[in-house]
Amino acid sequence: MPIPEIFKYFGMLSYPLFSVVALLLTRGKNNYSLHTHTISKTFLHLDKQTDRLIFRSNFLVKMLLDLSFYYYIASQLHLGYISLTSFTLVISALFFGLMAYFVEGVRYKKIHLFLAYAGGVFWTLGILLLSLKTGNSNFIMYSTLTTVMALAIAFGFLFAKKTNSYIQILVYIIMYTWTVVFTLKFL
Repeated sequence: MPIPEIFKYFGMLSYPLFSVVALLLTRGKNNYSLHTHTISKTFLHLDKQTDRLIFRSNFLVKMLLDLSFYYYIASQLHLGYISLTSFTLVISALFFGLMAYFVEGVRYKKIHLFLAYAGGVFWTLGILLLSLKTGNSNFIMYSTLTTVMALAIAFGFLFAKKTNSYIQILVYIIMYTWTVVFTLKFL
């Protein structure tokens, strides 16, 4: 059974959709600041149950879009569904989805941090492995630079205890740019 062509674009859709929903939820919150809080900390500032449900669902929708995208990639590039490349990408999406339950806060702070940063590491491994599958030396170099930049920013600000929404948005833009280039050039 062929994979629907629309799955090809789910990776490009998941980043902006997640970002817009997350940022809309922060709108009008007097005690929330993009400069001092992470996107995940939005949850702590949401008063309405429906807003909390939307916040959690946002993580799950992104996970499902990413899993569909990775399924399409595996099919198009003839990767085994149990290959190392597929495994790293699927784990990164699942870790992201788990953050819907393990939201940042006092109770789940360490689990949330683990899921966020381990998911990022799995994602970077996955895109490096995907870039190798293309055989394009320029794209491999671009992917290497992209992953080094994203990891250096994410972990650098984590260790400096300066992570905030702006840093997360910057890393997201780097990840999104790579996804767009890969999708339009190699799928």
